[in-house]
Amino acid sequence: KKTMNDYKKEVLDTTVVPEHYDLHITPNFEKLTFKGHVKIQFKKMDENVKAKDELSLNCLDIKINSAVCYVLNEKGEEINERIRVYDISYDTHMERVTLKLPTFDSFFGNGNPILEMEYDGILNDKMKGFYKSTYKVGKESKIMGTTQFEATDARRALPCFDEPSRKATFKLTLTYPRHMSAISNTNAVKMETNIEENTKTVEYAQTPRMSTYLLAWVIGEFDFLEGNTKNGLRIRVFTPLGKTNLGTFALDVALRVIPLFEDLFQIPYPLPKLDLIAIADFSAGAMENWGLLTYRETALLLDPNNCSVAQKQRVAQVVAHECSHMWFGNLVTMDWWHGLWLNESFARFLEYYATNELFPEWNLWNSFVDKCVVRAFHLDSLRSTHAIEVACPSHREVDEIFDGISYAKGGSVIRQLRHAYGIDAVVNSLRVYLKRFAYKNTTTTDLFNVFAEVTKDDMIPKLMQSWTTQEGYPVLSVTRENKHRYILTQERFFSTGPSSEDSSTWIIPVSYITNLNDKPTYLTMKDKELIINVDGKVEWIKFNPHQTSFYRVRYQSTEMYTHLGENLSNLTEIDRMGLQEDVCSLALAGYLDPAIALSFLKHYTNEESYFVLNGLSQNLGAFHRILRKSSLSNKDELLDKYCEFARAIFLPAFKKLGWDRKDTDSDIDKMLRTTVINALVSYKEDTLSKSGLERFNKVKHFNELDSDLRVAYYRLALRDSEDKEAAFKRIRHDFLDAADENIDRVRILSVLGTSPVQSCVESLVAPEFIYEKVPLQDVTYALSPISQNRYFDGQSFIWNWFSTNFDEIQKNFDNQWIRAHTIKIACAGFASNDDLKTVESFFANKDMPTVKKTIAQAIESIKMNILLEERCLNSIVDFLQ
Repeated sequence: KKTMNDYKKEVLDTTVVPEHYDLHITPNFEKLTFKGHVKIQFKKMDENVKAKDELSLNCLDIKINSAVCYVLNEKGEEINERIRVYDISYDTHMERVTLKLPTFDSFFGNGNPILEMEYDGILNDKMKGFYKSTYKVGKESKIMGTTQFEATDARRALPCFDEPSRKATFKLTLTYPRHMSAISNTNAVKMETNIEENTKTVEYAQTPRMSTYLLAWVIGEFDFLEGNTKNGLRIRVFTPLGKTNLGTFALDVALRVIPLFEDLFQIPYPLPKLDLIAIADFSAGAMENWGLLTYRETALLLDPNNCSVAQKQRVAQVVAHECSHMWFGNLVTMDWWHGLWLNESFARFLEYYATNELFPEWNLWNSFVDKCVVRAFHLDSLRSTHAIEVACPSHREVDEIFDGISYAKGGSVIRQLRHAYGIDAVVNSLRVYLKRFAYKNTTTTDLFNVFAEVTKDDMIPKLMQSWTTQEGYPVLSVTRENKHRYILTQERFFSTGPSSEDSSTWIIPVSYITNLNDKPTYLTMKDKELIINVDGKVEWIKFNPHQTSFYRVRYQSTEMYTHLGENLSNLTEIDRMGLQEDVCSLALAGYLDPAIALSFLKHYTNEESYFVLNGLSQNLGAFHRILRKSSLSNKDELLDKYCEFARAIFLPAFKKLGWDRKDTDSDIDKMLRTTVINALVSYKEDTLSKSGLERFNKVKHFNELDSDLRVAYYRLALRDSEDKEAAFKRIRHDFLDAADENIDRVRILSVLGTSPVQSCVESLVAPEFIYEKVPLQDVTYALSPISQNRYFDGQSFIWNWFSTNFDEIQKNFDNQWIRAHTIKIACAGFASNDDLKTVESFFANKDMPTVKKTIAQAIESIKMNILLEERCLNSIVDFLQ
């Protein structure tokens, strides 16, 4: 059977590989350029293979001014004549530079061959490579220079072997303005000041062997706070000037989580320091550069006295996620990008493991089901999904696999393994894996072999391969043949409905509980069908208790659903959450009558769990959208009935909680209040809406509003204010006024597009706002609510803006992550054949290889939306009537 190493990849020649980089970077913040000077030391992979007469390196947006080759002895002395390289050619498409070296092979064998280059680069504004980030100190705008090299953008800062398997050591030197500071992966070991040029030159200690994408530096003006772990490691959190108080929580988490991972893996953190820094302009959430973690401001900084619980959880989880990468990804690295899951799936699993250890009161493993399992379910039910380990032939395709499959599905499969075999089996295997492959690159096979060796169970590799190499996941259909006998049948679950064309099967860890035994019984399903015999008088049976395995369950009789619904109080909250998720998703995908699903949800009218009600709010919203988008003559009447039905589920919890925080509130209570109030805003609870608007109108500044409820207040003000345009302008002013409070800017952006006043919404995509007032990293927060605007056709509006201004948008949104999300926002919500044809026609002649999967997923989402109305609308109407 072919493996992931058998397909053809666009990689550099492997005859020679880098051993060490000596790099000197000098930025010019006025001209937005930089000068680079790099010395690369090489070695041969095989001494018996002759080095070629030309050498190709990854290189992009760089002009090499000079290049020479020579050899150094062990003392660092040159032992041959320098050879200047005159023949230098660039291939922009392949992102490479080729240097002709007719006598290159003669440089090997007598010492250390060196290629030395001087070059010029661009300090760009694309949030990749070495780029500028703009931030404010008071009213004054300032620039910092920072890096983002993952996945393949180190080549924008230096000519290099920009592939994860080409590990080397790095010694960095930075020259920069004297009034600034700079940090990198390692500690500064030497500093010189040039008074005449008003600069500082700082040399940093050599790094461990690592991939190019982990190299990093930041130059700017910032403050920091610091602490030491119990093992003496210095950790610093860097913040904007004068705002060290915003980094106290992140520092506390980092100081606790690093020792936790050291104890878990029994491997000390391998560097002498760890820095975390907030960057004003940042594409992703954070980046695990070894020794220098970079973050969006909203993922690292928070005001302990003015933050929501959700914000606090996010900071804790992102800090834990990036810290886990110090082992998974940095110490041990996948050999090529198809193995990205070896980094990100484990970091996602460990993020929840660690944060749950630090904050057990948050019950984060329950959140894992909602934020990871369910998210992965939705993406992996598309035909345009991909396997966890997916072929990635070109650097142009790498960014697209940083998605819910590589993170959430991979993490869910690891969690499944943990519950099937126990946490000790997983941890003991990971310890061996990390120690054996430290400072090396690995494949999925390496990991699975370690699992088999440590557990002495050959089934683990087979089980895991069935989940990592196949697209999609199964739905188990459960048929009760008699009082004691159940037949389980597996088939692949598609959001577009059952398909006889796909014959995929998985090795599934199956478990169940009954009214007679709440301790799970475990079995392994290896074939299409499995027969289970259960002793005793079984009234109800629940498969996949605690939602530990990655499959959905469809019970084949309404009687089985009725018994489960009547016994919800006997199930854990995570099982109640899982039941409603499966029921609703099965109905939306055509595996179950929607009327049965909605009737089942009536059993949740006394639900008080945050996790369950949060899941219900999302699924009830899906049925609500189908009704809203329909063209039924009595749509308004039906919508009123649906809102009444939905309110009945959320009102009991609101009556218990109310608007105001209580001293006895737990963090979960605060999150529950947020979920319930936002749901009741959506379903037009009149009394709540009136009291909420009155509260909003009494405050003079958004900081006076409960930080957990600000979004709900904004939504109410935009929708229900007598002067809706004035309300929009006030909230828009709050956005502009919140320049130093990034989390509040994001909150406001996420609701402005819900305004019923179309002229107000139009102002949000005006060039002077979307391009000039909204940071590039945040534009999707502004666009997404417009596409879902329910007071006019927001999806058509945003599509018209996107398609009409396509070239301008591509120019201004020159970042793959932003472009991909903008495409989905622009069209994935359509639900008609005419719109489908329009979108397909538009993209048919667009050459966009970096977002090919995104476009396919958006088009499939439209097809799914068309099917939703066809299969669900009549049943929803029957239920309501």
